[in-house]
Amino acid sequence: MKIRIVRHTQVGLPSGICYGFSDVPLAESWEKDISKVMEQIQDSKNCLVYSSPLTRCKILAEKLSGNVILDDRLKELNFGRWELQPWDKIEGPEAERWMKDYVNLRCPGGESYIDLCERVKSFLIDLQHNVFADCIIVTHAGVMHATNTILKHTPLHQSFETKIAFGEVMELSL
Repeated sequence: MKIRIVRHTQVGLPSGICYGFSDVPLAESWEKDISKVMEQIQDSKNCLVYSSPLTRCKILAEKLSGNVILDDRLKELNFGRWELQPWDKIEGPEAERWMKDYVNLRCPGGESYIDLCERVKSFLIDLQHNVFADCIIVTHAGVMHATNTILKHTPLHQSFETKIAFGEVMELSL
């Protein structure tokens, strides 16, 4: 089964803001940005599309197909009390500990990277058992990194060695 996994387009927040579970708006250029993604995925209208329910993913998913299934497991990492705070203002011992071991430690009131990976793994197992055709997944960079790591069996702490751009499309196989 071929899977195309797509990161949502640019968000309408200033650079340097911590957002994950928060439902933030798309950038003003969203229509142009989505058109660029759609040029890469021209055969999407009849595809089954899974999407994070957050608006920044849902809008793109609905443009790609009229057949969209929203799944909470595709949401970005929950940063808890750090949501919508500037990254450079997130400091103190709690933040220092998390930055050193984000894989295992949860953000205050949020998740660890392992928590996110377990959600993604659950989704991928369900997908493998229940879907028998190619599909598209519209989601977030953290979920894309986790998916890549799970499917390629790489260590979790190596997940973020490559960058994933807004609107990037990756092709994977289950």
